[in-house]
Amino acid sequence: MSYNQDELQAPAWLNDAFFLTVLRESENDPTIELTRGCVLRPGTNKGDHYGSVMFRTTASYRSNHSAKEKSIHLIMKTKPEAEGLKKDILDDNKIFAIEIDMYRKTLPDIARMLKDIGEEYKYPRFIYGALAPQTILILEDISHQGWVMGDFIGTLDEMKPIVKNIAMLHAGSVMLASKNLLHQVDANGRHTDTIFLDYQICCWTSPVIDLFSMLDIMASQEVKDKHRSELIYMYYQHYSTFLKRMGFGGKITTLLELQMELMQHAALVVVGGWLDYLEL
Repeated sequence: MSYNQDELQAPAWLNDAFFLTVLRESENDPTIELTRGCVLRPGTNKGDHYGSVMFRTTASYRSNHSAKEKSIHLIMKTKPEAEGLKKDILDDNKIFAIEIDMYRKTLPDIARMLKDIGEEYKYPRFIYGALAPQTILILEDISHQGWVMGDFIGTLDEMKPIVKNIAMLHAGSVMLASKNLLHQVDANGRHTDTIFLDYQICCWTSPVIDLFSMLDIMASQEVKDKHRSELIYMYYQHYSTFLKRMGFGGKITTLLELQMELMQHAALVVVGGWLDYLEL
């Protein structure tokens, strides 16, 4: 198995003393002590698309409040140290600040609102986040719970949890105010559940941006050709229903308005592509 080059050597500050501080803060328990060293390993495979440098580790610890040893699997997002495009993009901390705020505050708020109407919005547990002295986001590593990266989604049934999760996120965001995914896969290799992982470039914008990602990036060509209209209708039904159940009192976009905005966005994409081509 090959890994991304910038994840083969972890920064020196990612050491046992740092993880001890993180665990004590996360668990609100100053008596926690590590029972063994935290061994760091690359967080992604070569070719996985993440806008950061990632590492994984397992922290084992005890505290005065429990005689039993506990362990937690962690995944860390850090800023690249090697010179290059990735370092330039992440240099001002804005992307990390957005994602830390999403995991620390926004996603829990959305999950609570959806829980009140009997729905569950899943996301990895936030452990720690900071912009100084080092920039880092630490989440619970849920790959040990069966969540895996996936290729293009090949069937309509496998797209359904993605559509529902996007609708839940959008509806929850409306009540408050482009992404990598992890999937649960059954014994036959079919996707049975999906959660979002990357929230680095979240912003208040039209929902059609995420819908285009869902249709054109996540779904296979066969699914797009056969079920595009059905997926859009499925999304709208979830989105509008969630808003009504959460007591939203404003105007909900109609299906026709959503379809028109999708068409307008598609036209802009085509024009933008031609302009890029003409500049070559």
